[in-house]
Amino acid sequence: MAVPSGTLPRRPRNPSPIPTNSFPDCQRAHGRVVLEAVRCSLGDALDASAAGMRIRAVRRPSFDKHDVVCFTVQGCDGPFPVKGEVMWVKHRGWRWNEFGLRFVDVTADTRRHLNALAQSAAGNTTYSTSIRLREQG
Repeated sequence: MAVPSGTLPRRPRNPSPIPTNSFPDCQRAHGRVVLEAVRCSLGDALDASAAGMRIRAVRRPSFDKHDVVCFTVQGCDGPFPVKGEVMWVKHRGWRWNEFGLRFVDVTADTRRHLNALAQSAAGNTTYSTSIRLREQG
C-alpha cells in the first residue's frame, strides 16, 4: 500500500496493550489468567482457566496424553490438591517442557482455591502494568 508523499500512515487511536484472542481456530471455551510465581508439584504454573492449567517443567514428564495426574498447587491459602487429565505435552527448547491439564473431579474446596488463585492474578505485575498503560493512554 503506497502512502502519498507528505502524509503518515494512520495509527489506531487507542491501541489496547492487553492482547486479545483473535484466532478463529482457537478451541478455548474459557478465558485464562496469567499466573506469576505460582509453583506446583509438577513445575511452574504459567496460566489457568476455569477448565485447566498450563505448566512448565524442567524435567521431561513421566506421563502421556490423556493420563490423569494428581498434583499439589501452592495457592494463596497454602497448598491444595488438584487432579487433571493431560491434554498435550510439548518440548520447548533444550531445557523446558510444557503441558496442558484439564481439571477433573474438582471438589468445592479445590474450586474455592482455584478461584482465589485466579482473583489474585489481578495483582500480577504483567496484568496491572497493562491496565495502568491502558488507563493512561
